[in-house]
Amino acid sequence: HEMIAWLKSYLEALGLSVKELKGNIIANAEKDFWIATHADMIKPEDEKKASIVFSENKATGYGVCDPKACIASLLLAAEEILKEGKEISFGIAFFVEEETTGRGSEEVAKRFKKMNKKCLILEPTSLCIANKIYSNIEARVIVRGKASHGSICSKGINAIKRACKLIGEIENFISSEINEAEFNILKISGGSENYVTPEKCELLFDVVFSPEIDFNFVENKLIKITGKYGRVKIEESEEGFSIRGRAREILEKALKRSGIEVKEAPMRSWCDANNLRKAGFDVAVFGPGELYKCHTKNEEAKFSDIAKAAKVIEEINRIIR
Repeated sequence: HEMIAWLKSYLEALGLSVKELKGNIIANAEKDFWIATHADMIKPEDEKKASIVFSENKATGYGVCDPKACIASLLLAAEEILKEGKEISFGIAFFVEEETTGRGSEEVAKRFKKMNKKCLILEPTSLCIANKIYSNIEARVIVRGKASHGSICSKGINAIKRACKLIGEIENFISSEINEAEFNILKISGGSENYVTPEKCELLFDVVFSPEIDFNFVENKLIKITGKYGRVKIEESEEGFSIRGRAREILEKALKRSGIEVKEAPMRSWCDANNLRKAGFDVAVFGPGELYKCHTKNEEAKFSDIAKAAKVIEEINRIIR
């Protein structure tokens, strides 16, 4: 809330008319082309480690590139455009809850559904054009066993050992039947210190994979595999997609005009582009920072990359005005 309030006052100080929508803020909402990112970040488990460290050429710390470098590049571009005496010809949107519920962009998508908007979503892509968004399936499994005295485990069924077998079976499925996929155990818990064979083990896992792979095939196979070990619940699932359209064309043209090499790479994580696309937005995804470092204390953003992203946004403004 503090970040949204600060951004609202900042945009208004630039002379922009800002609207609030279910916690989100939008400036120049009437424009056909928007540039957007989210205002929230992952909360570190240890908030004492949440400080940002600045060096001569970069910043490091939680939230630096997801999304603060994206925010900085957008604001920097807006300032430079106005300094040149030009009009900002694109809309600016900052979404809430991207890291949790996705509610922010979902509400905006509902409000502007089927209005043929184009939107560049700023996310850490290492300044590459995202050519596709990966599908993802996040599931929680409660693996059941049978308790027994710890010294006679043969009379029980160890749920943790069964969970390990489940992990191995999923890994085998991923490696043998799916290309361009990642399988990650996000959380595991089970057992106690009471010298008893564990009768329950809970797993939270995530599978991300290329949109070219049949989504229903993967989901059904995961449910079949996990169902042999216990109760499974799909926590989150989203089918990916390839990114084509006018928004991407404009982004590519702006990169070329900025003198930045045009590179493509998949966006392997869900982002606000998913919600906007389902509502009929023509989307593109691009931004400074490396995704694999996000959500960790090792997040970093080079100031030169922030400046490059800002330059691209300035060129987009020239193209669409």
